[in-house]
Amino acid sequence: MNVLATVSKTTKGHTTTWRFCEVVGQYFALRDNNKVIACKSKDDMRTLYTQFTTNKKYGFTPVLA
Repeated sequence: MNVLATVSKTTKGHTTTWRFCEVVGQYFALRDNNKVIACKSKDDMRTLYTQFTTNKKYGFTPVLA
């Protein structure tokens, strides 16, 4: 599994983390509680990442490696 990007946010003292991953040409977002959002393509995953980091509804910030 190759982690391409990570975002997180803290709400009510709890930190939620999403990892945007690639495995053998399959793309998905994996939450710290093992919830998965499947993406149709790398571009689809980029769109999801952009929503998580720019939409105030989600409010995630990128985690620097």
